[in-house]
Amino acid sequence: MSGLALIGYLMIFSLMVIIITKKMSAFSALILIPLVFGIIACIYNGENPFVLGSYISDGIAGIVGTFTTVLFAITYFGLMFAAGLFDPIVDKIVKVVHGDPLRVLVGTAAMAMLVALDGDGSTTYIICATALVPIYDLLKIKKLYLCCLMILSACIMDMMPWGGPTVRAMVTCGLTSDVMFRSLLPSMICGALYVLALAAYFGIKERKRLGIIDVSGSQGSYEFRRQLSEDELSQRRPKLWAFNLILTLALMVLLVAGLLSANVTFAIGCGITLVVNWHDSGMQMKLVKTKGHEYVTTLAMMASAAVLVGIMSGTGISDAIAHHLSELIPEALGNHFPALLALISLPGDWFLSVDSFYYGVLPILSEAGYAYGFTSVNIAIASIMGQAIHMCSPLVGSFYVALNLTGQDMISVQKIVVRWGLGLFVAFCIGAVATGAFPL
Repeated sequence: MSGLALIGYLMIFSLMVIIITKKMSAFSALILIPLVFGIIACIYNGENPFVLGSYISDGIAGIVGTFTTVLFAITYFGLMFAAGLFDPIVDKIVKVVHGDPLRVLVGTAAMAMLVALDGDGSTTYIICATALVPIYDLLKIKKLYLCCLMILSACIMDMMPWGGPTVRAMVTCGLTSDVMFRSLLPSMICGALYVLALAAYFGIKERKRLGIIDVSGSQGSYEFRRQLSEDELSQRRPKLWAFNLILTLALMVLLVAGLLSANVTFAIGCGITLVVNWHDSGMQMKLVKTKGHEYVTTLAMMASAAVLVGIMSGTGISDAIAHHLSELIPEALGNHFPALLALISLPGDWFLSVDSFYYGVLPILSEAGYAYGFTSVNIAIASIMGQAIHMCSPLVGSFYVALNLTGQDMISVQKIVVRWGLGLFVAFCIGAVATGAFPL
């Protein structure tokens, strides 16, 4: 093991321990711990520690697209919430589920997988949480389950050809999107069935704990329960509900079709929403300011995670860890290389950024795989199996969006997602092995 790899492992271990023991907030730890180990890495490399400034800048620059997507997406859906787009939808869902936690949780998984088709975790969490948190609050269902199901659903749908990990695996292994999609589809189907079954399990537990709650008549109305303030009522635009719904669906089509980037799509959506729903410029600015506090924490956490990513990449820690992981493969396990790569992808996808793993680790491991006689498809599919727990990594910016919107703490969510995500990993592998995407 190289000195840089050791520094990297110590940094990650220290970071997790400090966050778990709550010696620092995650925000502070993601900045200060990498900074300390970054200085050590610079000294080890014979570099001036002040070069860390450029590494951090590179890390932050790398999240600008996601950063602005979250900013505009949270603002857009916050404006739609203020206009009342979700009120009748939430009321309808409450009536359909009849106060049954089992139906709510299964519906959560189905909705999250549908919304996650665009491959953007942040968008998925924003849409689902905005619509479902009121129902969870009304029925007193644990929002930890909401967060878990949203994240696992995003893990599945991020395997679509336009999802970040899949795109990078395609580039590294020289595959086309249609080949990747056909090869990954069985794993995605198995994963979807697993998450729906998990949602049913959570639902049965919550049904036993809470029972089926009577939400019939006016008592089932979310509007009635929330007792909207005069300010909130003045912002509602029930006559424009159809327009707002059509606009939102149009934006979803643009996202799925990939005609515009997510940040541009939601930026345009924000502008149209403000002008059409609230003609007064003073009201428009008031709403933007009101919704602004909702994304400050999320964006701050994303920026702090970018500090970690920038330091790991710039100092060479990511590359050192990549080389060390490749050296851990015993020669005798060569015939089972895809299965081994799938196992490596679990910690690899979690401890390293997507770019670091797929552009740093995978090229090295793929050469070893080819030497053992395996194909590009075998290697690429195996490398994506670790996606089962990737979305709760502290390096994933959208993870903090899910935490913020559901009011959950990082460690509790990581515990439940990793626990049940290992089952999702098995489901992914069953689908891949059963169809020959990669052999055992």
